[in-house]
Amino acid sequence: APPPPPAVAPPPAPAAALPAPRPVPPGARLVMTALEDDDAGPWDKAVADAFPGPDWHMLPASADPAQIAADVAFLRPAVIVAGTGARAGALLSAVAALTGRAREGMAVLAVGDFPGHDPLAAFALGADAVLAADPADAAARLADACARRRALPSLFRPEAG
Repeated sequence: APPPPPAVAPPPAPAAALPAPRPVPPGARLVMTALEDDDAGPWDKAVADAFPGPDWHMLPASADPAQIAADVAFLRPAVIVAGTGARAGALLSAVAALTGRAREGMAVLAVGDFPGHDPLAAFALGADAVLAADPADAAARLADACARRRALPSLFRPEAG
């Protein structure tokens, strides 16, 4: 008698449909932020100073986690600046769900109550770098952290020799 056919796993449940991404200016590089209300004012100014328009556009993360996931998946921000609240957690989770090739193109920076350049805190958050929450010199620290991220070699593209 022929052997029985192998068991077939049921197909995975379809993923929930994401909403449409929010509109952004065409051609502008995107900085997506999720900062707490206490930090938003000084850090929003720092982000605007570090990444000036019209070349850059700052998009605050939505309060809806599905909208955050859609914005990250479809808009592929160049820079993520996240604090430590619920919106920041949803934003960092959406970034973590990306493939390596898509994630590599982003600079993910976390702002919070930890010493700057703490590699363990950055690893725990899935960020490229962490910045101390003190807003003093924040624009320069943001620009420096992004420059350090961009200087890293690619895991997916051959390096120019």
